[in-house]
Amino acid sequence: MYFVTMSPATGRLVGLRMIPGKMKKFRVNHASRADAELLGRTLNREGKRLGTHVVSKEDNVLELRW
Repeated sequence: MYFVTMSPATGRLVGLRMIPGKMKKFRVNHASRADAELLGRTLNREGKRLGTHVVSKEDNVLELRW
């Protein structure tokens, strides 16, 4: 799931929080810590050229920084 925060004045992105999930039996469940860490490493690797990185927060929440 993605939780976006935007500036009402400019419409620009000011924050992005992501909660990794995993499909199982057609239901979305919370991803394991290991899966969330793997996703975070992948996003960090791919985001380097864009100047972004991901910070792991509590409960496997990933927060995009730039």
